[in-house]
Amino acid sequence: SQQMYRLLGVAADCVPPSVAFCVSHVHADDRARILATYAETERTKVPYEMQYRVIRADGQTRHMQEQCEFADGVFSGYVMDITERQTTQRHLAKAQEIARIGSWEWDPRIGRTWLSEELYLMLGLDPATWQYSRARWLELIHPDDRERVSSTYDESDAKRTGFALQFQVRQPDGSYRLYYEQSEPNDAGTFTGNIENGTGGTITIEGNNSAGMLLEGPIVGNVTNLGTISVVGDN
Repeated sequence: SQQMYRLLGVAADCVPPSVAFCVSHVHADDRARILATYAETERTKVPYEMQYRVIRADGQTRHMQEQCEFADGVFSGYVMDITERQTTQRHLAKAQEIARIGSWEWDPRIGRTWLSEELYLMLGLDPATWQYSRARWLELIHPDDRERVSSTYDESDAKRTGFALQFQVRQPDGSYRLYYEQSEPNDAGTFTGNIENGTGGTITIEGNNSAGMLLEGPIVGNVTNLGTISVVGDN
C-alpha cells in the first residue's frame, strides 16, 4: 500500500512492491527472525503477529508491529509503526515499578494477551518459563476464589463490561497474597487492566475463609490511580 512506502520513508512506487524490498529495510539483527516467520507461515498458513525494527531511508530506526492471516487462499495483513507506543510503554513500566502495579492487555480478536514486566515481577513469575493462558492463571488463584474469578472473567467477556475484584494468588514459595484487579474494554476492541498488590505482606489462609470479594459499581479508577494506555490500530 501507499502507507507502507511512507512507513519506510521512501517515495511511493519508487520500486515495485515485494517481500525482498520490505525485508531489505528490516534491521540486520531482526532479519533472520522475520524471514523464518514468513517461511513458517507460508508452510503452515498459521496467523502471526511480530515486532521488529526497520531502518528508514532517512536513517531513522523505527519499531514496527506486523500481523498477518491466511483466508480464502490469500495472505493479508498490516504493518503499524509503534515507536511512540514503545516509548510510552517504557515510561509506563517505570511508573509501575515505582507504584508496584502491573498491567495487561487482551485482544480477543487474535487471542493475544500481553503482560507488563512489572506484573511478572510482582507475581514472582519468569516470562521465559511461564507463558500466560487463562487456565495457567486460574491455577495460581486460591481455590476459594477461583470459581468466582473465572465467572467474573466469563461475564466480562460475554457482556464486554469492566470489572473490579480482589483475590488471592499463590506465590513461588507457596504462600498467598491478596491482589486487586481492574479491567475495562476500550474502543480499540481490546481489554486493558491493572493488578495491584493489596497487602503489605503475605497473608495466611485458614479454613475456608476467602479474602476476595467483587467490587460492584462503575469503574472510574477507584482501585488505583495509575492510568494505562492501549494502542491498537493507527491511533
